[in-house]
Amino acid sequence: MYGKILRFMRLSKRLKQSEVADIIGVANSTLAHYESECRAVTLETAKQIADACNYEILFKNKDNNRIYRIDDMKQIDYDIRVITK
Repeated sequence: MYGKILRFMRLSKRLKQSEVADIIGVANSTLAHYESECRAVTLETAKQIADACNYEILFKNKDNNRIYRIDDMKQIDYDIRVITK
């Protein structure tokens, strides 16, 4: 699914894979692998691709409808705990 989203962002701006790859500093084949989902993409790289295509990745909390940006997420001090019963 993420590959289709990355491809949509790029194509909606009429950018070639090579153009976006150059902007984010990866090989053209790497970007092709992200779009075809042959290679996993990190959230940070997905953000770089979105930025190159003039998009923004947002997260919506379904409980309170609050919108978070990736930069907001970096500032949150969170504690992940595994609770076993």
